[in-house]
Amino acid sequence: MKARVLVMVLDAFCSDMLSEKLTPNLKRFAREWTSVPAARSVFPSETRVCASSLASGCWPERHGITANYQFLPPDGRLFNSGLPEDLREWKKRLSEPALCVPPVPDLGRALAGAGRSLLTVAAASDGCCSLLDWDAAALGHTRLVVRTPSLCTPDGSHEDMVRAFGPVPAVREADGTYSPALMAYTVSVLLGRIDADMPDVALCWLPEPDMAGHLFGTRSMQHDRALSVIDEQCGRVMEWWEKKGRDQGWQLLFMADHGMDDADAQRDIPAALQAAGFETTVAEDGQAITAVMDGSTFRILNAASGHARLDGPCGEKPLRALIETLKPLCHDVFLADALLQRFPDPGVRPLSGARCSHALGPQIRFTLAGSDGNPGAPSGSVKIGFHGGCGKREMNPLLLAGGRLLRSRYESLKPSALPDIAPTVLTMLGVPVPERMQGRVLTELFADTGTL
Repeated sequence: MKARVLVMVLDAFCSDMLSEKLTPNLKRFAREWTSVPAARSVFPSETRVCASSLASGCWPERHGITANYQFLPPDGRLFNSGLPEDLREWKKRLSEPALCVPPVPDLGRALAGAGRSLLTVAAASDGCCSLLDWDAAALGHTRLVVRTPSLCTPDGSHEDMVRAFGPVPAVREADGTYSPALMAYTVSVLLGRIDADMPDVALCWLPEPDMAGHLFGTRSMQHDRALSVIDEQCGRVMEWWEKKGRDQGWQLLFMADHGMDDADAQRDIPAALQAAGFETTVAEDGQAITAVMDGSTFRILNAASGHARLDGPCGEKPLRALIETLKPLCHDVFLADALLQRFPDPGVRPLSGARCSHALGPQIRFTLAGSDGNPGAPSGSVKIGFHGGCGKREMNPLLLAGGRLLRSRYESLKPSALPDIAPTVLTMLGVPVPERMQGRVLTELFADTGTL
């Protein structure tokens, strides 16, 4: 029987969020099939960074999306990977000969090269949805960005979707979380298009419980509700799979891009910089900080998982002053290897070790500290839940897998990482894994490795 693969991505669903009370469907699937409690995200554990790693099978050091927001050289403009127009500029920069960056592989191109098809149905940000299959139009794949007609491909597919499934529901509830109606609509579109198109791979991205966690925290009533809503929709997918999907050769993965944890302290980076003697300017929205000392200018992202870019001269005094300012506020401070060799510091970790060092990325990364390993929040933030750092809950996403090719009633304790998903999916289909994909094939999940 021809194998097919359906990947369900549940944004910010941490492995420890499974429970009999709130997520009985997913809990049952975890018991009956394969669960991977040692699954790991990538650093920084941010949504578009993770979407790039999922699609490319690479770490941020290779695909180059090293933050949701980052400063582009040489002018330091703040790039937002949630916006397709900014992503187009990013792709243009990546292709510049002076950067010497080889092409990045991705799942969509690998499938197309083998004559296979990919369906993506997603209700996340426009940038996230685009990154899942960037060249969908050119490759002849179907990409349904539920919220944005202009990003759907082929032409007319959004109109076809509305005719078949009705108008797209309201995106948000009054409290700012994503509406249960939008989650249900997205799954209806997914299952309808699977039945109509029978693609080789289907990828669906649901943007909760991420927003509920950000706005209200992972132990809130709103977050509990979001978990129940997502579990209900996963139950619909399981019902379809058990009735006919398995018999059609579908392997089923439930996974998350990253986890989430609650902040219990706020850290005032601008005030600390001013106290250290930096001339400090803060953007109106509080997100971007410019800090100047002795001719060295740092552009700093004021975030729980933040970073700094230096595009001009780097003086030892300003760099050491910035690092010493950050240390008391942070769990981790990372520095580009070349700078760390010039200015050794035992309290700073090499950026290459985090696998997110890239020519267009920042030279300094940091994660704000709360207490007892929890993340910290930037001063003035109204968010409660955060991800992006190296904390256990931030880096421990859900990963469950079931199907004819996969082991039943099995718990894999072998560590895996987000870049492993694409090569594993390709291997289940018998499609060659591109040489530049960095992830490994999760052969320990397979029922019989000799058939692959």
